[in-house]
Amino acid sequence: MVLIQEKLDSAHKNAINRFELVRNIPRISALTDLFEATYEITSYEDKVPELIGDCQIRLGPGAFYGDEGKGKFGNRMASDCDLVVRLRGGENTGRSFIDPTTGEKVVLHAVPSAVPHGVKCLMNSEMVIDPINITNREFRPLQDRGYTLDNLMIGNCHIVTPAHKIMDVLGSPNNSSTGVGMKASHESKARKTSARLNDLVNSRSNLIKRLQKDMLAYTGFIAATPHIQDENHLYQQLVDKREKNPRVVPDHVLHFAYVHKENGLEKAIEDLADSYIDLLRDSDSPLNNRVVAREVMQKALAEDKNLYIEPTQGHFLNNDNEVGYRQGTSVNSSASGALSSQGIDLSKYKPFVVSIQKTPGTSRVGAGDVPFAFCGSNVLCEAGATNLKDLGEIICQDFQEIHTQYFENILENGIAEPFIYDDKTGSYDGGVAMAITTSRFLNEKGATTNKPRITGWFDCVAAAEVVRAQGEYMFISAMDRGDHYDNIGLIVGYTVAIPEASSDEFSRDEEGNFMFCNGTKYRTGDIIEIGDSVPNSHVLGYCVPIVKVMQGWSETPLYSKNPEAWHGKNLPTSTSNFIATIEGLTGAHVLGIGVGPDDHEALYLKKQ
Repeated sequence: MVLIQEKLDSAHKNAINRFELVRNIPRISALTDLFEATYEITSYEDKVPELIGDCQIRLGPGAFYGDEGKGKFGNRMASDCDLVVRLRGGENTGRSFIDPTTGEKVVLHAVPSAVPHGVKCLMNSEMVIDPINITNREFRPLQDRGYTLDNLMIGNCHIVTPAHKIMDVLGSPNNSSTGVGMKASHESKARKTSARLNDLVNSRSNLIKRLQKDMLAYTGFIAATPHIQDENHLYQQLVDKREKNPRVVPDHVLHFAYVHKENGLEKAIEDLADSYIDLLRDSDSPLNNRVVAREVMQKALAEDKNLYIEPTQGHFLNNDNEVGYRQGTSVNSSASGALSSQGIDLSKYKPFVVSIQKTPGTSRVGAGDVPFAFCGSNVLCEAGATNLKDLGEIICQDFQEIHTQYFENILENGIAEPFIYDDKTGSYDGGVAMAITTSRFLNEKGATTNKPRITGWFDCVAAAEVVRAQGEYMFISAMDRGDHYDNIGLIVGYTVAIPEASSDEFSRDEEGNFMFCNGTKYRTGDIIEIGDSVPNSHVLGYCVPIVKVMQGWSETPLYSKNPEAWHGKNLPTSTSNFIATIEGLTGAHVLGIGVGPDDHEALYLKKQ
């Protein structure tokens, strides 16, 4: 496809303007600080259990903004536990495992990824689920693969209706949502109008009343959204969306909109209620294995059993965290938040927390302001690439050449000077070219939406804040990707770049434009270093990354189908120095790294 040139030109102009504002900032010490260490490669069994000790609760939350590859370490830690609990969220996440029989990668969205491993699993009552979609897309496909799902228990989850998904799909601009109803269903929770799983098994008339009350927001949405107008236009727009991405407009959602159009909303609600009731008539459905979630957890702990808490999203992608709350739907996705309201006595049961991140190709879910990214998170979607396949195989295809140009343009103060990358398809801002080639090369796309991810380098400023909030232990996935890099970057600071022109977004005094955040005035040229508090997303949207260039490990590749062959050996020098730098700058203790897609493809580290 041909991307919209106007959007690409705008991205380059924006990059140039910001660069000119901060090109002369002083060099910070983190750019020259050297950290070296030797790491002996060992096994999970020799490294992790002694650290866990008697902690019965284990958590593997995302370190940054979701999409960290939490499944690898999470599944391993879960395999030593008696119960795995998925606390919150819904279909907006993606957890994968490799089917041992077929070797295929299987992606799960709402079902805990430990279910196929035979571990007892619990979907907590604060999850939001679409009973029809989870049945058609997850329960039945797993059962068809031979998994009985007898080990899956379900709490009194909140229900995501077709109306929630329609409001999400038609009410969100490109890349701002997964399109599976998260924002609207969480709004229903906050309004206290959402139907819950218990409502599906009580009286039909009561269920219909619940749905009718909740859908007042849906009728208001139709009336208040100019581009929708009425149910006829709504239905046609869903048809158009379905052609582009069938996943976000599944059959039952389109059917609900069709019945609404043809027979009215009351009939659509009645049909939906009957569909829910029919699901519960299936004796093989895990929806019938309903439990009191908090009681299950309390009893397990009282019986000295070990729990693995499977948090969703990441520390900053959390509407209870001021850094990213404007873009975060998820509630309590940090480690401490994950344990709140669970009825667990934390004075009695100590948690063991490992924050999980990935690099190279660090990314975030959806839209948002993240300084580590190569370009703005919406650039590719606004330019017309709403699916990774839209990028094709020709645009910015020379991965090595683009990266070479990028590193050649990093100044001594760590600021990357914008450049134009030309190929036979056109001219591209260097950051956009980096985003395109990296997203394609690393197959970085949303597991739910297939949108190309805007990636970047590991962010030590954010990591240091996570260490302060969640503890020192960290696992870094996908480091085998570094096998393709001669050089690799680390973000060791941000610098603020606020346009000089007047704008409603900024305050102004005799010194010029500034932005207030928690009592601090942020001005152009101010530097946010490792150890400083990360400001809110409003300020982050005007920050430029400071990049520390490090040697990659293309000459000493990590990828291995047999990680056991590494045991007793030392990690290659370039990789060791990279990890030592992360640890030295942030205070993290890196337990292990991912070196391949399978759960067992990981190396655990002992610092010598």
